[in-house]
Amino acid sequence: MAASIEDLLLFQMRQLQDTAAIVVHLVACTTALYSSSAYWVQPYHTSKLSGHAWVQELVRGNPERIYNELGVHLHVFIALQIELRGMGYGDSKYITLEEQLAIFLYVCRTGLGCRNTGERFQRSNGTITKCFQKMLNAFSEGEFYNKFVRLPTVDDPPPAYLLKNEGKLWPFFRNCLGALDGLHIACTAAAADRSNTRNHKGFLSQNVLAVCSFSLRFIYILSGWEGSVSDASLWADARINDFPIPAGYYYLGDAGFPLTAKLITPLRSTQYHLQEWALGRRRPQTREELFNLRHAQARNVIERIFGVIKKP
Repeated sequence: MAASIEDLLLFQMRQLQDTAAIVVHLVACTTALYSSSAYWVQPYHTSKLSGHAWVQELVRGNPERIYNELGVHLHVFIALQIELRGMGYGDSKYITLEEQLAIFLYVCRTGLGCRNTGERFQRSNGTITKCFQKMLNAFSEGEFYNKFVRLPTVDDPPPAYLLKNEGKLWPFFRNCLGALDGLHIACTAAAADRSNTRNHKGFLSQNVLAVCSFSLRFIYILSGWEGSVSDASLWADARINDFPIPAGYYYLGDAGFPLTAKLITPLRSTQYHLQEWALGRRRPQTREELFNLRHAQARNVIERIFGVIKKP
């Protein structure tokens, strides 16, 4: 009986030794595989549908397809290429300007990172980053920005004919140049920056100050601030640095902004939201309510243009 127990223990020990030997062998093979140069030189982007070919499909396909994928209609995509070429931008050695623009728009449309975008266009992470940075600089600096995003001047104020057509708003907002508001755009951030980037709604974002005229044209953009920064802080930064307002003119803002001679906000503690008035089907009972209602109707232009941007 004792001999049989000893045999059983020896058999179990041999099994453990064999198992350990197998594990050691697998670890050695795995290490050799990952350290081998042949493993890492294997091509990563091997899809037959290249980024250039995919962009050509969008341009030549159903007009709704390019809008769904890149967020712009075909005529806008072509117009942007013409503007960029007129500014001196062109094809690089390995990638066309058309594809560079598509990469930038695709990232803006989807919010995807370099790896996912690189898989879509069959390009390396470095190429995706360079193309995005190149297009970002083209649109945010110099000729393009100054051409399409311009502050109004005393001699050349923005057209107010849309405001004039509204008898309930004219001439009470005669010297109003437009409306402004903060827009939270979702973003990613490093672990150390997430507390500052998290906004009051709980997600990570950048708070962007946008100003538009009554003709639905952006006339000023301030971006780069963390989501935790208030709209009032954005206003203060803009006014200190590069947002001059002509004498005698002003803009409209919501209750999150300070009331100044250059920024008219609604009267506090008085109902003014358009949806509340519509649901209640009631008319203003006091002059304060009437002012806040007209203020909200005039300021609604900034909400409309945000709706255009966010439209899927």
